Amino acid sequence: MTDRDEILSKIKNRELNYKDIPEEFKDDEEIALFAIEIYDGRICEYIGEKLKSNKEFALKVFKKGYGYALYDFSENIKNDFDCCSASIVDGFSGYRYIGDSLKENKELALIEINRKYGHNIREVSKKLRQDKDIIEAHWKKVFRNPSYFINFCSIISIDDFGNSIIEKFKSEELQRHTQSRIDSYEEKTEPVQFIKCNNGKLEKEIFKTILNPLIIIIGNEKNELSNKIVDKYYDKDDKWINIIEIYKEDIDTKNVKFISKNENEIKNLLRIITYTTAGDTWLTEDNLNDIKELLWKNDMENKNLKIKTFKGLDNLDTIESDFLNGNTFIIQVVSNTNHELHEYNEIADKFQKTFNKNTSLEFHLHMSCNFEGFEFYILKL
Repeated sequence: MTDRDEILSKIKNRELNYKDIPEEFKDDEEIALFAIEIYDGRICEYIGEKLKSNKEFALKVFKKGYGYALYDFSENIKNDFDCCSASIVDGFSGYRYIGDSLKENKELALIEINRKYGHNIREVSKKLRQDKDIIEAHWKKVFRNPSYFINFCSIISIDDFGNSIIEKFKSEELQRHTQSRIDSYEEKTEPVQFIKCNNGKLEKEIFKTILNPLIIIIGNEKNELSNKIVDKYYDKDDKWINIIEIYKEDIDTKNVKFISKNENEIKNLLRIITYTTAGDTWLTEDNLNDIKELLWKNDMENKNLKIKTFKGLDNLDTIESDFLNGNTFIIQVVSNTNHELHEYNEIADKFQKTFNKNTSLEFHLHMSCNFEGFEFYILKL
């Protein structure tokens, strides 16, 4: 038995990791393809440099369904249209790894959007997300397969006060975030929409009920427009409440409410909600369902939400004991990206020690702001 035959035999029996084969065999196409059959496309990380630049080999890998392996190939493969197109497969598509020369290629973007299962529209360039064909294809896919998409939220103004809150919030967020986060944002394809009103009419359509959006209504007080929105989106058969009403004047409602004359408090509530949709960290798998599933009808109907915000972990000790007495809290930790994992672990530990043992704490992280240190937003349910 030759060394080559022995290598193939050991791979077949899963006795040899591809990364451990001798260097002289790492550009052997037969061995590489055989290893992919036995293991998966992740072995492309360890193939030789010649294979990483071999177009025919790359196409064979992508044909097997391992589009994500594009990450490990050379720049000439990542900038080859045929290879990039072939890497766009259902499951783990390679679209996110396409080369710079193809990031503005509309045809590739449409192939990615129109594949059968899911897509992340934020991986499409901002310029392309302003293209009407891209926008149309994205939303057509979303409405065809809504279960593959989450985080939909409609923030709706019902009067001039609500308009002012939305305008100020959006303006402040542009100042608070990194340029890369701002560059990745394109409202026409975002799961969060901001809708102002003019003379009692909304400036655009609210997300359709099939998307099950979290509805946030903002106004000076309840009015005819807010009643119409509630009538359309309140689901009496659902176990959860999907509407939060924000007013200056108190009301009785079958939804959740936030009553405050303080504009900063209202904007802070919007931060807790919208930051959860950002998806800018792997440390917590944030999505709006984590919040919506806490809004049980039996517990939350006509419940007035409470908020505390502060900067710096040491200020956690200054929160009044009355606020800490509760069953469920949502903690939004906000920072830049210049922090280590142990810092977030220390934050979680201190919060756990500060709150009662039986208290449920739902942590979310938002790591794309441009300031130093940490901000903390606590929502009491």
